[in-house]
Amino acid sequence: MNLKHFCGLNISTSLRVFLLVPWLVILYFGCVQIHHYSSEIQQARQASLSLDISLQIEQLIHELQKERGLTEGFLANNSESYLAVLIKQRNKTDKQLLRFQQLKALFFTSEIPLASIASHQVIKSVYQDAITSSDNIVSQRKSVDLLLGRNYFYFYSDFIDQLIRLISQVQVGFQEIEQSRFSLDFINFIRLQEISGQERGFLNGILNAEQTIVSQLQQVISYGQLQDKLIADLFSLSSGHHQDKLKEHLASPVNTQVFTVRQRIYQKLMREEYIYKLEHELGYGGLIHHFKNYIIRGEPHYLNLFEQRYQMAQHILSAFHKLDDLSAQETLALTQLEQTFAAYRSQLALAKSLKAQGVEIELIDEQVRIDDSDAVNAIGTLHQYGLNIDDKLWWQISSERIALFREISDSIGDEMQSLARKQESSARLNLVIYLSLFAVIFICALYLSFSVVKRIIQKIKSIADAMKQMQIDHKFNQPLAVQGKDEIAEMAAAFNQMLAERIKSEGELKISAAVFKYASEAIMITNENNEIETVNPAFCAISGYSADEVIGQNPNILNSGKHTASFYQAMWQELEQNNCWQGEIWNKRKNGEIYPEFLAISVVKDSHNKPIQYISLFSDITKHKKYEEDIWLQANYDSLTGLPNRKLCLERLHHEVNKNQYHSGHLALLFIDLDRFKNVNDTWGHNSGDELLKLAAIRIRQCLRETDTVARFGGDEFVVILAGTANRFDIERITKNILRSLSAPFHLSNDIDSGGNEAVVSASIGITIAPTDGYEVELLLKNADTAMYQAKESGRNAYKFFTASMNKTVTARMKVELALRRAVKNNEFVLHYQPVVSLKSGNIVGAEALIRWQHPTDGLVYPDSFIAIAEETGLIETIGQWVVMQACKDLKNWHNQGLKLNVAVNVSSRQCKQTSATPIAEVIETALAENDIQPNHLKVEITESLLMDNSKEMISTLQKIRSLGVAIHMDDFGTGYSSLSYLKHFPIDVLKIDRSFIEGAIDDKTDASLVEAVVLIGHSLNLKLVGEGIETQQHFDYLQSLGCDYGQGYHISKPIPAQAFIELCLNKR
Repeated sequence: MNLKHFCGLNISTSLRVFLLVPWLVILYFGCVQIHHYSSEIQQARQASLSLDISLQIEQLIHELQKERGLTEGFLANNSESYLAVLIKQRNKTDKQLLRFQQLKALFFTSEIPLASIASHQVIKSVYQDAITSSDNIVSQRKSVDLLLGRNYFYFYSDFIDQLIRLISQVQVGFQEIEQSRFSLDFINFIRLQEISGQERGFLNGILNAEQTIVSQLQQVISYGQLQDKLIADLFSLSSGHHQDKLKEHLASPVNTQVFTVRQRIYQKLMREEYIYKLEHELGYGGLIHHFKNYIIRGEPHYLNLFEQRYQMAQHILSAFHKLDDLSAQETLALTQLEQTFAAYRSQLALAKSLKAQGVEIELIDEQVRIDDSDAVNAIGTLHQYGLNIDDKLWWQISSERIALFREISDSIGDEMQSLARKQESSARLNLVIYLSLFAVIFICALYLSFSVVKRIIQKIKSIADAMKQMQIDHKFNQPLAVQGKDEIAEMAAAFNQMLAERIKSEGELKISAAVFKYASEAIMITNENNEIETVNPAFCAISGYSADEVIGQNPNILNSGKHTASFYQAMWQELEQNNCWQGEIWNKRKNGEIYPEFLAISVVKDSHNKPIQYISLFSDITKHKKYEEDIWLQANYDSLTGLPNRKLCLERLHHEVNKNQYHSGHLALLFIDLDRFKNVNDTWGHNSGDELLKLAAIRIRQCLRETDTVARFGGDEFVVILAGTANRFDIERITKNILRSLSAPFHLSNDIDSGGNEAVVSASIGITIAPTDGYEVELLLKNADTAMYQAKESGRNAYKFFTASMNKTVTARMKVELALRRAVKNNEFVLHYQPVVSLKSGNIVGAEALIRWQHPTDGLVYPDSFIAIAEETGLIETIGQWVVMQACKDLKNWHNQGLKLNVAVNVSSRQCKQTSATPIAEVIETALAENDIQPNHLKVEITESLLMDNSKEMISTLQKIRSLGVAIHMDDFGTGYSSLSYLKHFPIDVLKIDRSFIEGAIDDKTDASLVEAVVLIGHSLNLKLVGEGIETQQHFDYLQSLGCDYGQGYHISKPIPAQAFIELCLNKR
């Protein structure tokens, strides 16, 4: 039946057709809700199944953790008794492995779905990985029994990690928030047990080993730190009663015993750190090294270097003495070291006196020579400090501690099972109730629908009858409801049209009354004598007066007294002229409170143009005034510190300068920049940085007078205006107070792991005085900023008064920067190449590209004079790109001439940052493609300082370069904060031994030992070695004897232009 035919039906038939609609709707929604409750039951069953699987996997994890720890002890101890215990534990593990493998049917069939939103394929993949590991455990055990390999610990750890991830995947889809939160707690406690198990097993191996390795102890400490972080996360995120259980277990004696063991390990690490520093003082770069340099070279600066190192050694010895549990032998050894260092200091004074007398170096060397063998023996004595931890006791207390954590996870599992059962029972009950209600409602709907249709048909008939009767009786005062477009509606519309005008008039009157009554603005109407006739409820709400209290009164009862008589005279004058007035005015409420309002008054006049009424509308604008005040504060004050911001600071500075010009006064301007503030943000986050800025603002304010101004100028910069101050002594006194206050430790509370951090920063302060240094605000700020940078360059935590000479320094640096920009534009750079030879064959295998600046007037400029400025200005990116492109062009030229050589280019840290305009990996890839060069002929050299970033973006950049086929060389290895972890985390191919070690290796045993150690480490890691700074044939032969792969230095060739390098290679060939 189409729409046309449907509309042609009579109303009775149409209603019967529409009767089907509500029945169908009710039936549809009923089926939807039944399906919903059925789904809840199914979800609860799935949740219960997920929990059963998770608890079974947790049992396997527990047995694997114990087997891993016992295996560590067996490999370190290699005793029959340990093996027997290990075999017994393996049997327990095998039982759990068998149960785990029997879960395969659940993961590889779709008949029993899990309560997880993770795809079935992902869960199967994770389970398959775990099965593969379980299959490999037999071969791992055989290797352990044969004492082959050392990767078993990581095998067990990876296996356990796979199982934990499987639990996470299985439980990831819980619908209930409480169930999901318990699931997260359950997994976190399993992770806590795993880290504790790693700590137990790793330390068990150390305690059973014959020799303790310091790096292994650092790993044990890292396990403890990971546990502390995870425990802190649990206290932040887990349920309250879980936190209570965790607190109870952490307060147990077993936990205290574990912390005691960790403290013992930490004491051992502290001793080793101090011993390492003392050994450094006996070797290259230490005080003995500077002692020898002064004897041989006689340069005065070696005296200063010796004294600095001597004070450092004294500081280290003092700290060593403060360690707990120092033995008598250790105290004696420390005394021997103190005596040795004192002897060198005494002999250095004697050498200085002999040099002043003109005594020859050989004689001086004989007279001041010191036997430091006792100091070396003392170092050996200090190395003998042992851990003194019983391995069995450690295994017992650590296992008890893990058992405590496991009690919590088991309790959480029970809670989750109980919750799943409750959810299923609740869903079943809801389904039964709903089915009952649905049946009742559906039957009632059928009954009501038939009843309603019957009533509607009766009403239609009634309306039709009424219309007929009204036509007969001519009574049209009752309106009829207008519905639809049928015949009844047309008849009702004809009747209602007759009443429309009267209804409209009545409606307008009602609207006017409603507007007056419910308007949010106050309305007051007065007569020609300015007596109040009526007020609306909003007037009473705002003023506090009732209508009865004000009717007949003069509006001056609201007068606040804040306006003069002339104000009201001007108001009445404008009312007479314009018949209206509006503006802001202060009035008074009944309770005496004065408030601002926006008032609009209109005059109503009669036909003779005489006022008969005054209509006043006003609204309370207190909140608006407060908003304007807040806007002003936000525009002029720093929201973080509450100090004046840059805008208000400049306004006050302009005011003070203008005032001082008029009155011939003085003022001092201090520009303060916090030192090392960026470290706080990078280490603890911006919340800690913000807290430090607020504390710094308070400290600066406390150092000033009430009349002085301190403002936050931006970032970590503050500006202080000392008005009416010209006395240098007073300025220095205030400045020193600020420096002293800011250098004191800041106790920050934004660290969730430890409850707080102690940050130590300092400040660099630049000072300028008006009118001595100028009267223009911009000039004074520039002068103070320049003086601040001079203070920062002088060592920080200092202040500098502005002097004219400072402008010369800034100007000179700007000249270099401008010239450097011109050099980039005019391509004034050239590359020199220093050959790299094979120490085995003596053949040239490549070269290192070294940049030079061919200055138009100053000639050849070395990179030491301009690279730092290039780094600061960002020009290093453009220059670095040019170096890579030019080196590849030269390399292509060499290859065309038959010279199959390699070339190495240096890359700065800024080029490796992802914020670089063009990523360095793209630059290298483009250069290789444009010059058709195989990637293995190009090498990239980086420094240790670049690796100290240790960020994901740095690792990612180096891996991208490595993926191109370009090798990575670590330059100057050993001169920075060398860490073997760099060689593990970063894709390094070649280590370059710094020239400073090779220079002293011939005469200094310590340097020789360091060089030999680097070669051994590099070769053990399958890395190639390049020796830098080969100045003599002795250096060449020495590195060759150690098996070093390559070398470079002035003995081979100094850096030379590209053409000269080609000629050198052709002659060698």
